[in-house]
Amino acid sequence: MSCPKFSKCVTAFQILRGAETIEGRPGESMPPLDFDALKQDLKVKFGDNITTKDALSSALYPKVFDDYRTFRDKYGPVDKLDTRTFLVGPEIAEKLSVSKFVFQKHGN
Repeated sequence: MSCPKFSKCVTAFQILRGAETIEGRPGESMPPLDFDALKQDLKVKFGDNITTKDALSSALYPKVFDDYRTFRDKYGPVDKLDTRTFLVGPEIAEKLSVSKFVFQKHGN
């Protein structure tokens, strides 16, 4: 085996540190997931506004999705804020409106 001039050759054994390799497609050995049941569970936990995209996100990253929904339920649709307002917060006495679809700053 030849290695590029400035890189260190690493064998699969070194990377796996003796663990068994997985043959076949990743996830092939996992049990099937009932998306409809997952979606219903999410509706019970977070309310009826759960989409198929939400169920897929939860299936792939359950803790991340739960944390996201808990944050969003607590603080609202913060993804609609502009970056400065989200990271720094509004100016003193600055008026903001946030809806599901649009963010607006109100003039003084």
